[in-house]
Amino acid sequence: MKKFLMILPILALLLTGCGEKKEDNNNEKKDNGKTGTIACTLSNDQGAYKLDAEYVIHYNGDFVEYVETTETVSSESEVYLNQMETELKKLYDENEKNYGGYTVNITNENGKVVSKVKIDYSKMDLEKLVNDQPAMSAFIKDKKFTKTGVQSIYEAMNATCK
Repeated sequence: MKKFLMILPILALLLTGCGEKKEDNNNEKKDNGKTGTIACTLSNDQGAYKLDAEYVIHYNGDFVEYVETTETVSSESEVYLNQMETELKKLYDENEKNYGGYTVNITNENGKVVSKVKIDYSKMDLEKLVNDQPAMSAFIKDKKFTKTGVQSIYEAMNATCK
């Protein structure tokens, strides 16, 4: 149970895209409307469970349109996986209810809980998000999440982004 509780803050950070790192939006590189993706990967083996994650940031110019995430938690403990599935569903449901923009599919089979999530920032209530989590304002410019801001959130969690 202790290890289960240790992963929840990490997942909460992943699910909301929240972080405390500040950035200087005035020094961002301009892409002149270029669209593309940045893929960030993360692997964390805690013994009782292993987390493998991929976060694909879809951007247009300096701003993120949406992020597609695939997070796989593997464990030999069925009890742990059932708890993880329950907590993930609860957390994503709360984020969708509070802010909008989440499309979620969670499965629990073959010793793995897999969550596939699309976070569409154009459908998210960013004003409410910033009101609830003021640190998020560091990653928003012109009422949109910045590409460098979202990438820095994942890198702060030791994800490798390319």
